[in-house]
Amino acid sequence: MPQLDSHASARLTLLAAALCSAPGCTSGDAGSGCEPPSDCSISTALTDPSTGEPTTETTETTDSNGECADAGPCEGDTTITDEGGLTDLADCESLSGDLTLLGQDWITEVELPCLESIGGGLYVGNRPTPEGFIDPEDTAGANPGLVRITLPRLTEVGRNVIIAYGASLETVHLPRLSRIDGYLWLLQNSALVELDSLSSLSSVAAAVWLSDNSALTQVDGLVGLESIGGLLEISSNDRLESLDGLSNVETVGSSVYVIDNPSLCRSHIDQITGDIDIGSSLVIEGNDDGC
Repeated sequence: MPQLDSHASARLTLLAAALCSAPGCTSGDAGSGCEPPSDCSISTALTDPSTGEPTTETTETTDSNGECADAGPCEGDTTITDEGGLTDLADCESLSGDLTLLGQDWITEVELPCLESIGGGLYVGNRPTPEGFIDPEDTAGANPGLVRITLPRLTEVGRNVIIAYGASLETVHLPRLSRIDGYLWLLQNSALVELDSLSSLSSVAAAVWLSDNSALTQVDGLVGLESIGGLLEISSNDRLESLDGLSNVETVGSSVYVIDNPSLCRSHIDQITGDIDIGSSLVIEGNDDGC
């Protein structure tokens, strides 16, 4: 992996500051306290057969086969180390602490059909130190066989989401995730082509960092994102051609870095970033300046 340059070191400092300013976060805070939803209902758009007009009905999120009927709250931090750990989590509706998956060669899929909230962080492939810092060159936590992450009911994460070093990871399916109360970091997932299953995400309290995802061509799945509390970085994504998925971002609390994306047109970057209220600096370099 490339060595950190001066820009990267500065961005790590900004990221650390963003973490400390995220809602509910203080230095050394272990992070939990994420209350699960009070019910299991969602609004589903339907058509009235008599008029042909849209109507709204309330339906239960529980599947018709009742697979989540007995799901309930689970306490503490959980680290997946074997199939038994996945089986235990299958009955969790909420998890008060962190969910971690590091350095597991055997796993190909994480599917937790009933989990609706994580009070701590979701860490796949990497995680912060106790002081809150991240070493982007620490690949020891890679899960080389992991192909798919499926959490179809997850709506909120109380701290951070890191998904890193997924050499085989093709799909991150989090279709109902609307809020991350820390940061989102997708790093070196070389088989990840798109982020379409993140389309419900509307706010990230700290930072968004998309870096070294060599197969990523677009970020359309972030079309629902409106606010980022701290840093936004899009860097070293070799095949990235479009930032249209960021067209609804209104505010970025700190700096925006769009650097070293050789397939990304400079005029397109200017168009997207020009509509964002940026709290600090805008850095654009190392992209396709010829268009």
